[in-house]
Amino acid sequence: MAQGTNIEVRAEMHVVDSKNVLAMGDVYLDQNIVLHNVRLVQTEKDGKVLNFVSFPQKQRGDKWEPVVIFKDADLKAKVIAAVKEASLKEIKRAFKPQDIVAEVRIYEMDNTRGYASVTYADAIQLENIRIQEKDGKLSCVFPFVHSDSGFQTLAGPAHGSMYRALSEAVLKEYQQKKLEYDQTRSVPGQGSPREGGQTQGQPGQSRPGQSAPDQNAPDQEMPRLPWDDPEPAASYQPAQSAPKKERGRSI
Repeated sequence: MAQGTNIEVRAEMHVVDSKNVLAMGDVYLDQNIVLHNVRLVQTEKDGKVLNFVSFPQKQRGDKWEPVVIFKDADLKAKVIAAVKEASLKEIKRAFKPQDIVAEVRIYEMDNTRGYASVTYADAIQLENIRIQEKDGKLSCVFPFVHSDSGFQTLAGPAHGSMYRALSEAVLKEYQQKKLEYDQTRSVPGQGSPREGGQTQGQPGQSRPGQSAPDQNAPDQEMPRLPWDDPEPAASYQPAQSAPKKERGRSI
């Protein structure tokens, strides 16, 4: 008789920066056996988002062979449940949109639409986040450097869910700022803030003051979990061109 349900299962997972892999970690069985590189994977098929737990495999020739085979279906189900539960805990811990405050400055040049800073947990501020428009879509480019080995991000989100949270906060603030900017230019005699002699410096310079969260706003709800989300978790892809330094229209 199989004794799989009597085995103690403990999963230690961490969120990763990947489009399809939501979390990765280790699974311990009775503290005697450890399964490394266990992954919670998300994919899309026939318009539906699916998730599954992937166990370690080893390549032999042109084929991949499993190194873990469950002889007890109940134990496998127990391990899968533990992996999902541990992954959920880490995603909830890492994903805190209420801790994000964004500040945006309009700066229009080529495909650049503005620059932003985000403050996380009222403790650290990331600067020089570029808002770009490409093929009619807005996106955020976090500061990076280019070297012989390619592009390297200097500071930014650690995983796809946080990239989406930071981007949504920045782009929401940008839309509001852009609306105010357009309305100001449409008022006769008002002109743009630059025409009135007000400037805020060049991109990347610090700006006085940090907008505070609305204390009267309702608490933000935790978004649906990645395996319940109609779209796979986004993945940060560095821009393929560095921000241009030419002077553009700015407020």
